[in-house]
Amino acid sequence: MVKIITDTTSGLPTEISLKYDIPVIPQVINFEEGSYLEGIDIDNVRFIQLLKSSLVLPKTAAPPPELFVEQFSRLVPLGEPILCIHPSAEVSGTVRSATVAAMDFPGIDIRVIDTRTVARPIGDHGTTGS
Repeated sequence: MVKIITDTTSGLPTEISLKYDIPVIPQVINFEEGSYLEGIDIDNVRFIQLLKSSLVLPKTAAPPPELFVEQFSRLVPLGEPILCIHPSAEVSGTVRSATVAAMDFPGIDIRVIDTRTVARPIGDHGTTGS
């Protein structure tokens, strides 16, 4: 069976992530007063609070390769191929971070997929909203 890794731009519901053991790598959100790992250091409520109080819009950054290395180290011993599914490399450095991290595991079947999307469709699990 293939192991999957994604990131917080996927919109993957937590219950699906937990049920299928899909690591969700946090994106980095930078406000004037500091950097936060999405879903770890900052939740949606805190994000909105900071957004309302900040004079400057936040910026985002790709997760560092070390976050991928941590998950690869956990999954590699399982002996399954690893599929990393992330937003378009045209708008995010996440694919690059995953690719750099995968270089630490030569000979391991780690495939980094550039979805050419930005968010949510990666995690859409078939709900139509109707």
